[in-house]
Amino acid sequence: MPAEQPQAHLPKDATWVELTDDLLAKDGERWRLLVDTFKPTKHDEGETMAKWLRECVHEGSMTRQTRAVYNEHLLGFFAVDPDHYYEVSNQPAPLLAARRLFGRATQQRGLLITSIVRSDLTAPGFGRVLIEEAVGLALELESEHEPITALLVEPANCDLTRMWREKHHFDELARSDQLHLPLKVREELSLN
Repeated sequence: MPAEQPQAHLPKDATWVELTDDLLAKDGERWRLLVDTFKPTKHDEGETMAKWLRECVHEGSMTRQTRAVYNEHLLGFFAVDPDHYYEVSNQPAPLLAARRLFGRATQQRGLLITSIVRSDLTAPGFGRVLIEEAVGLALELESEHEPITALLVEPANCDLTRMWREKHHFDELARSDQLHLPLKVREELSLN
């Protein structure tokens, strides 16, 4: 059974913001200071993602849809691809090869988290706050015709795969390096 993740909460003085080119044009000085003083938790991927954010903010142009949470410090951020499609199948794994011959797996829309980083100033478990905000974003972005059915991640290595699975309960997708956290099941995918 996975270990229980420590509970961390959003500080009362924290604010969520969508980082846009317009926001950076209006308030770029504040955001340059926030990203320049941001120290991610210790892992190479966090450093790489923080560097990407710094470059975007200094250039004044966000290349991905990004949400950040801050008070006097940048506490964390995540970037997403809201129009990512992934294959799901309600067939058992051994039947996947036969399914490829006789029909395609169902394509569903997922919210792919391309970057997610918390500050080293935050408590263990604060990553859950970022994920909960990503779930909220998925619910905001879905349309009546194309619901977002899962959060998706593409872990860079085995350690990160283990972290996503154990701490955040993401599951593997068949025939993919991605992990997913189902948000809902579309009606036409009845498992009965």
